[in-house]
Amino acid sequence: MAQILLIEKDLSVSRLYKEEMEEAGFQVLVFRGLSDAMRFLQDRSVDVLVTDESTCAYFSPCWLPMVRRVYSGPVVALSARQGRPRTEKGCCRLPKSSNLEPLINSLKKSTLSTHWGRLPVGSA
Repeated sequence: MAQILLIEKDLSVSRLYKEEMEEAGFQVLVFRGLSDAMRFLQDRSVDVLVTDESTCAYFSPCWLPMVRRVYSGPVVALSARQGRPRTEKGCCRLPKSSNLEPLINSLKKSTLSTHWGRLPVGSA
């Protein structure tokens, strides 16, 4: 089961997201702040990190480079700002919404490619 680390300061939002992601088949760890999540990631790994941009930006406007010091995997940043979803190197940005379908689809794609990348050459 793919493991997702969710950073979300709003307790009711984190509950909703956790429940929906677990129903989609993911194991979800929730942290309310960037510093606690970074401490966790110093000696553990997850398949995808999902965060609300404003939660991390509250701690540091340069939050992604801070995360990259301890975590090199896929990041999904949810933003309340309107506009089309965009992808930057190592970070997929999606609109924050109560409709989690785009997020769930992104997580499935990320975890699938991550797990395929871990298979040893010649195993299938």
